[in-house]
Amino acid sequence: MAVEFASRVAILVDMAEYFDSVAALVSVDEIKIDSDDKEDARYYMDSAVNRLDESFGPLRAALRRERNRTILAACLPTRILLEILHYGEMEALFSAAQVCHGWRIAALGHPPFWSTIDMRRSKCTGSLVTAQLQHSRSHPLDVTFSLIEQADEIANGNLPSRPLDLITRASSISNLSTRTIPPMWTHSVPLLDSLHLVVDPSTPTGNYVFEPSNLNHYSVNFRYQYLPLSQSVLSNLRTLHLRQIPEPASKVFATVFRINSLRELVLDICKNRDAAHEEQMNWMTQSTHVLSLELLYLKDVAPSFLSCFLRPGIIAETTNFRIEPRQRTPFQRPTPASSVWIDLNHNYVLSEHGTQNGLTRIDLDDAFVLEPLYNTPSLIKFSSVTSLQWVGGHIKEPPFRWFPSLTSLTFDCYISRVHKQQQRLGDVVGSYLASTCPHLKYLGITMRETMRGGSGDPGQEDAPEVQLVAFLKWWLDTHGERFPEVEIYEYRPRRWTGRLVTFQELTGKFNIKTHSLLESARFPKFPETRRFVAEEEEWSRPPPRVRFRPTIWSD
Repeated sequence: MAVEFASRVAILVDMAEYFDSVAALVSVDEIKIDSDDKEDARYYMDSAVNRLDESFGPLRAALRRERNRTILAACLPTRILLEILHYGEMEALFSAAQVCHGWRIAALGHPPFWSTIDMRRSKCTGSLVTAQLQHSRSHPLDVTFSLIEQADEIANGNLPSRPLDLITRASSISNLSTRTIPPMWTHSVPLLDSLHLVVDPSTPTGNYVFEPSNLNHYSVNFRYQYLPLSQSVLSNLRTLHLRQIPEPASKVFATVFRINSLRELVLDICKNRDAAHEEQMNWMTQSTHVLSLELLYLKDVAPSFLSCFLRPGIIAETTNFRIEPRQRTPFQRPTPASSVWIDLNHNYVLSEHGTQNGLTRIDLDDAFVLEPLYNTPSLIKFSSVTSLQWVGGHIKEPPFRWFPSLTSLTFDCYISRVHKQQQRLGDVVGSYLASTCPHLKYLGITMRETMRGGSGDPGQEDAPEVQLVAFLKWWLDTHGERFPEVEIYEYRPRRWTGRLVTFQELTGKFNIKTHSLLESARFPKFPETRRFVAEEEEWSRPPPRVRFRPTIWSD
């Protein structure tokens, strides 16, 4: 290895000496051409430069590349360099291409880097789109069009000279206006997997025949305009989002239930109130299979849509169901709820229907939050619920009579008189709870808000530690045994430690925690719906295309 290195060094030294000798043969003054014929002078000089580039250009480039190999950043493995470049914006790719030969090959030679075209960005010019089409080669494109709304017209702005070239090469398209599609355009677009379409009110849809043959994810914003939904397009769908559709609920219902592969359905702002005949709906329900939906989201829909989709046998046990806002339409899932989470910070009720079954999320409007939750059982059957967690607000008019099977109760308690949600601990934990929930085994209380001095402090009889002692005594007197377990999170633990012996005598287990009980509680996350269009704050700086694997010390 040492001998080979020495021989290569010797070659480089010889080359340097050779170049010095060549340069010494001709001085700068000798190559100056003093002639009135500028055209001939330019011709001979260009010829000399070209011959110089042909003779020594490749060698000069090779020398520079070999020199760059001695720099650590320039000799990174391609795999690592590609992963680094994944985190840069489009402008960073052009900068990377000017660093060195290796970086240029990595930046320009990896088609996925160039395959995301977002025409909402001000920097997305025609020349940039042309460069992306060139460097993405045959890789499928992810295209997001910009939308321009003017009066009764919705068009795509900032379009390149040949927008159909983008559509035919795309695997994902967002914000496509029907105005951009030529009439009777019948290209099958075999690469297209995901499409978000916006109907332009000023464009006739009678001759709209754009029917992607391999579409799996489809979102349509109808803007209350009629647009045919071809069965050939719908047949293979896994995701379908319909917004502002003018069709009646019964027709949408019939269309959806012909899609055997459908896994996610979102109906958003569907206001047609034409009611379907009950006999027709019963026939359709009996003649169709139970949907294999993994997620159903009904957002701001008319009652007729609720009567169609909230029917026995339509939603499977494993379906995750979300409704916003809460409706008065009675509905019960086939499997009763086993756990319930009420989050008044984010205004929703979430119920779990067994470990292998789906979740139900009911979003509450502001007006409903101020009311008691006694109407919620029209959508959730509470009789089998064993766990209740209540956060973000005090429990007004405790609903414990609906929870006869409750074994675990965790909640936030606001006890400050000056707080708008002031309450007494005894309003929740009292004789009513002891008598209506005889199976209760766990009580977790997070005390919220600091106590104010002077007249703001509660009297001795209203102190939470006194009220908890009273509840534990009621429990002992009512059930003839100590309460199994109590955990308290408190910013003033001394109020509880002063009565620690009493609490230990009245409970099987009593703990004072230094962190909120809800921070360690398992709060299920309702599945997110598919995002067809990124929000503005997300595409101002594109998110990483790939994520690093977590290190061994990551959670």
